[in-house]
Amino acid sequence: MSRKLICLCNLVGEHEIEAALRKGAVTSDQVKAITGAGTGCGRCVPALEKMVAEHRRAASLQSKLFPD
Repeated sequence: MSRKLICLCNLVGEHEIEAALRKGAVTSDQVKAITGAGTGCGRCVPALEKMVAEHRRAASLQSKLFPD
């Protein structure tokens, strides 16, 4: 199984970021604190923020389609 690295400084892959989001992280700062991504040189921060935004959009859409 291939692993797409998002943060090269701390060797954090998209799977770790997705796991942090599933566990309840809702901001890029929370994902950074959980995974360490984005805490080195910062080059991966735009990709990290994009993943967080996509997760928020998906969660919002899901809540609209399947309200409690």
